[in-house]
Amino acid sequence: AEVNEMDIDLICVSLPFADHCHEETLAVLKCETPILCNQETASILRKKGFDDGKRVITIPQYPSFGKCTVEGCSLSFSFLAPNGLLDLTHGGIVIKSQISRRRQEHVMWAPHGIKLGGNHPFRDQLLTSSWALIATTFSAYRLPLVLGGTVNLGLDDGVAFVEQLKPRTVIDIHSERKASRGLVPLVANPEYPSEREKQEALGKC
Repeated sequence: AEVNEMDIDLICVSLPFADHCHEETLAVLKCETPILCNQETASILRKKGFDDGKRVITIPQYPSFGKCTVEGCSLSFSFLAPNGLLDLTHGGIVIKSQISRRRQEHVMWAPHGIKLGGNHPFRDQLLTSSWALIATTFSAYRLPLVLGGTVNLGLDDGVAFVEQLKPRTVIDIHSERKASRGLVPLVANPEYPSEREKQEALGKC
């Protein structure tokens, strides 16, 4: 089916970069489809005219959540900002579902990975939450600091993240071989672990 014919309830954009926020794709989707994103991405989309007939909804920063009802199901969304002034990529989206009065479950969408070191301001809160799903990368993509530094954190950090949050399910995302031109592929240091390597590393969690 064509993208504009798909029955999509909502779109959640994790980061403002072109490979996450693809304006050409958003432009052909049904104008009533809500687009959930962080403040920076929302500002970009509004400047591009996406709020003219489309619903651009700003997600609050973690630990605050904003509710959105989809097909009768009430979900809450939060943007977990990267931890560090120079870090632009290692954040994600947290989705919360209220299973019962006393029980909540969470989904983490972290396409470039996240480090939950001792200096992370929400480490304890994240570690004590119940995680149904973690979607993150296990590939590494390192550039010189002037070009962005470490983009994808890699297998070891991905496994450590899973070990910390202890989700029921893990999905490997954004680990494809990067298509790049010019200087970037000449100076990049990528690592793409095999499926077997990922399974063996995760099997120890």
